Parts: sequence; structure tokens; C-alpha cells
Amino acid sequence: MNESFIKKAFSKERLESYKNIDEYFDNLKLVRKITPMLQILEVFIRNQVDIKMCEKLGNDWIEKEISEKYKVDLSFIFEALDEKSQDTQKILEVKKRIKKIRTKEFKKLFENIKIHSSIIYILKKKLKNKNFDFRRELRCLFISKMSFGFWQPIIERKRIVIFDTTDMDLEKYNGKIRKESSQKMALRDDFFKNNAIINLLISLRNRAFHGENLLEGKNDRMYAACSKTIHYYSDKKNNKHTMSVVLGIKTNLVEDFLVECIKRGDLQDVLKML
Repeated sequence: MNESFIKKAFSKERLESYKNIDEYFDNLKLVRKITPMLQILEVFIRNQVDIKMCEKLGNDWIEKEISEKYKVDLSFIFEALDEKSQDTQKILEVKKRIKKIRTKEFKKLFENIKIHSSIIYILKKKLKNKNFDFRRELRCLFISKMSFGFWQPIIERKRIVIFDTTDMDLEKYNGKIRKESSQKMALRDDFFKNNAIINLLISLRNRAFHGENLLEGKNDRMYAACSKTIHYYSDKKNNKHTMSVVLGIKTNLVEDFLVECIKRGDLQDVLKML
């Protein structure tokens, strides 16, 4: 591949984090290999959080969470548009009210996940079919549209366990870092390991999908693919962390890590289809 083509196709800045153009394409090949597993795990995590939160707080948990996070009361939508609503005029009023809301946080939410047009679409379906389950449809919409980063704080705050981490050794993916003896306690804690898996998956997903270099060698980094600082909550009653542990995944172990996560989620049959 000649230099003039490289300059035409790729900016100098894009290639600065790579040794050469060959490493850039090697990175793309790795991303191509791991993308299906990352997507499967992301969908699985979203659905598992929803299932467990519904069990804990009821089917309206997500509207409460969004209202709290973005300081917006969404109850007016659901009160007017529950599955038994027969009032067409009320539905039209809610549609107008959504369009008029100018709250900064609410506007940011809708812009970030591009959900406004989807809600209007659901409203129109409700107008056509009075028995249409608006609440379920809207919850599914939020589950699919909210960023992956929206779910991690919920998992951490509500102490949700998704993966069976019995005897799982996260250190084997960690490369050169050695843990202090005091941190070994955290690495034996099932919730800590679950939280670590979620954080590492988010970091790996974001770096892979944003075209960052997952390969080894850049600036002698200890972790090639990704690394995260994970909080350990020894004070579980008050949900306060007492120490932090740095974990990472070496490039040559990325696929092994993802395969183990899939198996730990009892999704091993999915591997046969990849």
C-alpha cells in the first residue's frame, strides 16, 4: 500500500497510535472477530438488568430511574397512556406536552438516545389501537436505546449479579500487574467480579467500536486491550467502597475473556452459532 493512498484514505492523526498501516488493519481484524461476542453480551446484560430490576422494583422501574437521573417526571406519559386508556384527546395532549418540554436534562436525554421520534411513533400506534401496551413498548424502547454506560451505575448501585463467577480468576487476564494481598479479598468477591466484568466489557466495547488500538506495544502499556479501576465495596450495607483494584485484559486473551463471559452467563449454546 503506497504512501499517497494512505494519506488519502487515512489521516495522519488516525494512524499515530499505530506502528504502521499493517498494525491498523490487524487491529480491525481483531475488532471484527470480537464484535459478535461483545454485542451478544451487551444485549444479554441489558435484558438481565431489566429482569432483575423488575423483580426488585416492579415493571415501572426504568421510568423511575430515568426520572431520578435526569430530574424529569415522566409519570404524566404513563398515567395518560396506560394499556386501558381510551381518551384520544388525552393522548394528543401528552404528545404536545412532550414536544414543549424544554428542561435541559430531559432535552439532553432525548437528544443523546434519539428517542423523541420513537415516542411519537408509539403514540401514533396507541391512537390507532386503544389496547396497545404503551408502557411495555416504551420500556423496551428505553432498554434498547439507553447507552451501555447507563446500565453500569445501576448494576453497581443495586448490587446486581449477572454472571456466575464461582472460581473465576480475573487475574489471569491481567498481564504484568500483581495485586497486593489486601486486594485478594476483592478478587474473591462475586459482586466485585461481576462489576469488574461489566466495567471491562464497557471499556473494551467502547475502545473497539471507536477504532482505538487494542494491540500490544504502544508506549509499553501493561494492558493492551483495556484496563479499568474497579471499586471494592467491603461496607455492603452502606454501599461504600474501601479500596480500588486495577484490572486489565491483554490482547492475546481478549477472545478467551469474552468466551468465558458468555459461558459464565450460561450462553454457551450461542458460541456454536458464531
